[in-house]
Amino acid sequence: MKPIRGYLHPQGNFDFLHDADSDYIGLVPFSKRGLIAWVDQTSEADSEFTMLGQINDRMAHPYPVEQFGGLHDRMIVDLEGDEVQGTFRQEFLPTLKSVNCAPVNWDCRTTFPRPTFSKLLVFLARNRKLNEQIHGGLKFTKCPHLWFRGFPDKRAGVRWKLYRASQGIENVQVELTTVWNGPSDPNSNRVMTYFEGLAGCSAALCPQGNGVCTARFYEACCLGRWPIVIGNHLLLGQDQHDTSFVTRIASDISIEQLKLALELLSIAPMRERIERGRSARAYWEEVCLPYFEDPTLRFLEWLERNGHR
Repeated sequence: MKPIRGYLHPQGNFDFLHDADSDYIGLVPFSKRGLIAWVDQTSEADSEFTMLGQINDRMAHPYPVEQFGGLHDRMIVDLEGDEVQGTFRQEFLPTLKSVNCAPVNWDCRTTFPRPTFSKLLVFLARNRKLNEQIHGGLKFTKCPHLWFRGFPDKRAGVRWKLYRASQGIENVQVELTTVWNGPSDPNSNRVMTYFEGLAGCSAALCPQGNGVCTARFYEACCLGRWPIVIGNHLLLGQDQHDTSFVTRIASDISIEQLKLALELLSIAPMRERIERGRSARAYWEEVCLPYFEDPTLRFLEWLERNGHR
């Protein structure tokens, strides 16, 4: 793969939030590490693409895009934010973009959906020895439980709705916590308790959080658990990999509708659960691990697959 010729727009933002945290450095396409490895900086006239850096939810919303002289499909930007509004950063729809909370109705040909992160997810992805141990000892559990343990979301209330819908359903376990563990040390007791619960279920309920997506989906795939996504977001690599192993439930359905869906899923045959879990683990190995090895390279491959180079 050849580097791209990129013009760094003077009004762009190249101080990526992730590079300020030692655990998240280099996890976003074209952050500092990616720029150095994969972008030959040129003048605007000689460039293939104009680089805008990262626009995040701490910045103006909607963003004053006129400062870029108008947006177009040769511009590359990363959109970072935990927002559930369907209009979040829609002003950047004309561009080529990596997005951690990409709504499901955004075009996969111009939207590269990257993961949202937790410290546990990054630990799982970057620890080669641990991945070998998980793969070597992976058992596709016959436990009948559909399981969730996590912090309630304050905006859309999807997790509260899941908790209420789960009441009285055999083999559906939903526990709401008082602490958000996304940024917690993977070796902490709280995270280890969560990890053990995830490893002990056959199906992982993955409701959206304060954003439209959740790192839990990717953690579940690492452990080979059937992911049941309650949310309306795009998944990493879904333009190239079969994601039919994922069960999707819209986040805006009623409690009564969600309860009915959970009741049906709770009696799914064990063979189906195990097969979906195997497919989830294959997705982790074939799509997720390569992303964490080099996010910018994966973005460049996506550009080529979709005819942008």
